[in-house]
Amino acid sequence: MRIYSYVTWFKEEDYIGTVVSFPSGSWKLDRKITENESFNSQTEWETYKLCSEARAVFFCSKVSGDGPSDAVIKIHMQIPWIDTINKGPAIRAQQACSGRFSSARGEVQALSIFTKKNCSSTPTLPDSKHIRQAGDQWIPRGFMWYILMERLPGINPELPFEREMDRAERDALRAAFKVAWL
Repeated sequence: MRIYSYVTWFKEEDYIGTVVSFPSGSWKLDRKITENESFNSQTEWETYKLCSEARAVFFCSKVSGDGPSDAVIKIHMQIPWIDTINKGPAIRAQQACSGRFSSARGEVQALSIFTKKNCSSTPTLPDSKHIRQAGDQWIPRGFMWYILMERLPGINPELPFEREMDRAERDALRAAFKVAWL
């Protein structure tokens, strides 16, 4: 059963206008597109190594350096386990994990492969970085991943959009991903 926290983890007043620096350059967060979470319990962490994490996607503009002038930054941030949201920072800090189990790690690996193979149906990965949260954030010393991606034209082919595609279109889309992946 999926549990929702109903917390806004990435408050616009805390993020919009923030400049994120990578080795290749800096980008300013202009607008939040979406936010979601994987909200897990301590038992799920201990049993399955499922870190709770929130994800947000932002449109951004280049401030300096190499890379596209307009891009997208996805942020993955460790969040507290169920039942510990209202606990103090010292308690939440005990939950800090390295980010090795974050979905961001796999996303960066996949985007790196697609970028190296010049896949035209996925965004390129100009840069990414992994840092630890500050003492005043949700999980002091917990992980944060910043993934800088090329902003592609078009639409995101995920549900429910995919349901509207006819079988031939879905098969063509899957075949294009398979060719790029292999």
